[in-house]
Amino acid sequence: MKVKIQFSFVIFAVLTLFERRLDVLFITALSSVLHELAHAYTSRKRGYKCGEITLTPFGASVALLGDIKKKDMPFIAAAGPLFSFTLAAITAALAALFPRSGTVFYEFARVNVTIAVFNLLPLYPLDGSRILLAYSKKPIKLMRLFKRLSVAFSAVFLVLFISSIFYEVNIEFLIVALGVFLTAKEQDEYSIGILQHAG
Repeated sequence: MKVKIQFSFVIFAVLTLFERRLDVLFITALSSVLHELAHAYTSRKRGYKCGEITLTPFGASVALLGDIKKKDMPFIAAAGPLFSFTLAAITAALAALFPRSGTVFYEFARVNVTIAVFNLLPLYPLDGSRILLAYSKKPIKLMRLFKRLSVAFSAVFLVLFISSIFYEVNIEFLIVALGVFLTAKEQDEYSIGILQHAG
């Protein structure tokens, strides 16, 4: 499967050099791609086609082609977080077995737990919201609620970022704020039409 890297991710990678956190960026990028591959694998097993995986400063996303049936959406959406939790457990065990390996395995575990938990939040279009939407009898109304929650969530992290300027700048707060806000705004109700009319 093809992985597309946005130019903005390259710029972000260069900026991380100044913070000397390129190792964390690599682990996060790799874990995000693996998370999306789990979605892609599950969707293919259920008969759907997938496009490319796009890597951005806000994470990764896989293009699922065609109309996803409501009965399949929970399994496809849950595949990513489940894989991330599994990878976190494996790397945490390796960190315990090989304490002299440094912080690599520990960092893998920490990043994957973060990815899994974050994606299970009821914020559109994260995995948690897609699972709940698939079971909802009023998906459009629920999706609008999730979008409002996404905006509120972004606002909180934007405030945290601004506050960090006066102490120690935390660019991750800004990345989370922009990532959630922009992805929520880019989505439209076409996907809800799929959820309503696909059997």
